[in-house]
Amino acid sequence: MSTSEGVLQGQIAHKCTDIITEYKFIQLDTSECDSAKTVVETAGTGGQIYGITATSTAAANRHVTFNTSGECFLYVNGNSANISVGHFLKSDSLGFGVVADSDHDKTGAAALEATTSDAVIIKVRCVPLGLFETG
Repeated sequence: MSTSEGVLQGQIAHKCTDIITEYKFIQLDTSECDSAKTVVETAGTGGQIYGITATSTAAANRHVTFNTSGECFLYVNGNSANISVGHFLKSDSLGFGVVADSDHDKTGAAALEATTSDAVIIKVRCVPLGLFETG
């Protein structure tokens, strides 16, 4: 499966408050959400993962399609902490997946491919709103 084939399960779209690129973690923008609308932004370090983007936006205040379940693709940084199949991933400051290695890390995916490189796209299983437990 190539990255151009997209994802089949669990895709939805919400308005975003920043320019979002595909295959990155997103989180709720709690300063913009209310009972009438859900708004997302690129996830940051320690963010509570809401999904993984499947499309990009050219500007803020557009709708971005993202995955909340199933297999999809994610940009990851696997150089400093190598990513192995089965590793749970959390967000770094750019919305890239990195290995969850601390108790109570907020995770959003499980790696289905391994890598030792940075800024590469791998296949993952989307598991938003996760919490990594070391014990």
